[in-house]
Amino acid sequence: MHGPDGNNYPNVMVFQEIVAPNIIVMRHSVEPFFTLTINIEDVDGGAVINWHQDFDNEEVARNIAHIVKPANEQILEKLQALIAGS
Repeated sequence: MHGPDGNNYPNVMVFQEIVAPNIIVMRHSVEPFFTLTINIEDVDGGAVINWHQDFDNEEVARNIAHIVKPANEQILEKLQALIAGS
């Protein structure tokens, strides 16, 4: 991952569970350690994505929240644009 500070950071995700077509669970296997669970719910005319990041260390989560929250929003906005364009 290329950060806003210009540095490169390791970003390794391991799929732990996939329940097609609605659930994906991934483990971030380098610091900061966390598990990401994505649940896709079908709704009339589309889908809702529920995104839950569970960090191993609550203090780490608090310290990087100012980076993680906008980054996650950007990821979801890019996904929405990609889906809308297909």
